[in-house]
Amino acid sequence: AAVSTLLALQEGARDAAALAEPGVILLILVINAIVKAAQEEDAAAALEELKRMQPATARVRRGDTRAVEVATAELVPGDVVELCVGDKVPADCRLVELKTATLQADESSLTGESEPAIKATEAVPRAADLLAKSNMLFASTSVLSGSCVAIVTATGASTELGKIQASVATAAAEDVSTPLKRQPDAFASDLTK
Repeated sequence: AAVSTLLALQEGARDAAALAEPGVILLILVINAIVKAAQEEDAAAALEELKRMQPATARVRRGDTRAVEVATAELVPGDVVELCVGDKVPADCRLVELKTATLQADESSLTGESEPAIKATEAVPRAADLLAKSNMLFASTSVLSGSCVAIVTATGASTELGKIQASVATAAAEDVSTPLKRQPDAFASDLTK
């Protein structure tokens, strides 16, 4: 825009028509900057919301049969956790024991399903899709009814939620072309031809 303005002024153009092209280019650059800043802010907010969904502690059995409170960040695959109504699941876990007749989990934050997922201890093939994994509890979902004992299978970035966080971070870092970004770019390109 600055080069275009300098060229217009150098050629002796003093009327508004000669300065319209540089003005339009400058406007497009400003719009592009605003859109990019808004998209980066949205991605950062999404990552923060995903982080807030994680519980701070979990009840873990280590060594003896007594459960102790442990920071979620200290969980490792193989830890045995106890969960009950109202708990947020601290990591991806496989059910090993139901302490009540049924166990239901709210997985809507992960799957988008509005109905609670009914959980069981029966084995499910590894290749099953997320919704079919009835013997798994996933990080940051909530136990709606029942209580259980489960073994941690994945923590941090290895969890299903961690994979979503990585996807959001990757999309934010890449210069993903969206229709909102392509239209001003195409308009600017047409103007400068």
